[in-house]
Amino acid sequence: MEKAKGTPKAVYNWSYVQCVSLWCSVLASLHENAMLNSLIYPLVQVAIGCIRLRPTAKFFPLRFHILRSLILLERQLDIYIPVLPLIYEVFRTVDFNQKPRTVKPRPIDFSCQLRLSSSHIVESSFRTASINYVTELITEYAYNHCCAASFPELVLFCILQVRYIMVMQNYVVLHIPLIETMFASYKQVFSSTLKTFPYKQSQQKKLSFYWSYYLSITKMA
Repeated sequence: MEKAKGTPKAVYNWSYVQCVSLWCSVLASLHENAMLNSLIYPLVQVAIGCIRLRPTAKFFPLRFHILRSLILLERQLDIYIPVLPLIYEVFRTVDFNQKPRTVKPRPIDFSCQLRLSSSHIVESSFRTASINYVTELITEYAYNHCCAASFPELVLFCILQVRYIMVMQNYVVLHIPLIETMFASYKQVFSSTLKTFPYKQSQQKKLSFYWSYYLSITKMA
């Protein structure tokens, strides 16, 4: 989405976000209509472009609203939408190592907001809410692909991304309680899925396209 003058104001409002959410719901419900299927790709591009327009911490609520709509669309249509990189950008945008200026016990509710003020970003409740939303979105995303042949690779990618972010930003070394709690919740979510890896990989090997793909990759290596 091109950053023309006045574009943020035209896009970052409830009317635009609800319009994207509405169309995701419509296409998810009427996916059997061949004429409407041609709208899926441009809708996804518009939604991702809306997130990319201002990828800052102030617009995390808007990001989470749109990502939830895309995850719903992905679930109903049984398609792949690259939402994981957009989810993990949260950890690269906010420095969780920095000590918050104000401490509030209750996390911020993003459900009724699109934009946060500068004072919200320096609160501990903002970081807690961001981590909670990221955990929910990753869990919903993993649920969408739990029966897919690519599920082991997708879950493994999620785990590697979380570990990479924690190591690169020294979360493991600093032992930040909030981050450790987040990683513990991820471990709990993915521990049961890791146990199913041998079974799912054995089922993958029974697929003809899996072996042809594996052999082609082996020859390239």
